[in-house]
Amino acid sequence: MKIQVPKVVQALDLGGYAEALRGQFLHVWVNPPRGMRQRYDEMAAQAQAEEVKRMEADLEGSQTPEVGSAGGFVENLKRLVGLRVKAARRGVETDAQLLDWFAEIWSQGPREAGWLTSEIRELEDGDPALLTWMITETWRLIGEHQARKKKD
Repeated sequence: MKIQVPKVVQALDLGGYAEALRGQFLHVWVNPPRGMRQRYDEMAAQAQAEEVKRMEADLEGSQTPEVGSAGGFVENLKRLVGLRVKAARRGVETDAQLLDWFAEIWSQGPREAGWLTSEIRELEDGDPALLTWMITETWRLIGEHQARKKKD
């Protein structure tokens, strides 16, 4: 007997970010397969490595910060959010591959055409903090779903 695992999608009220957005929802696919989460991990680790190279180039021979391991996807999320903050200060955009990944995660709900990377880029340009909040909340929902599955 083969078990069909359905995609589990949870609605996230954007009012948690700003009252003016209350009632608008982001639909988050909270049970993506392991391979998809690993793909994210690899992209985030690559983005981290590229940021470290940029930092090293900026420091030009100064003492460089130690680089930690590329642990689980939650650790990489924390690193990525930190890198996004640093990148935003320098005006650097989020890696397009990572935005593609989130577009897929956010395109499983009732939104007709799904998310396009260009739409996410527009969000980032218009309100970088909103995109960071959406990414953080996406991982929170995924983590809560996984924790719930472990308890059952």
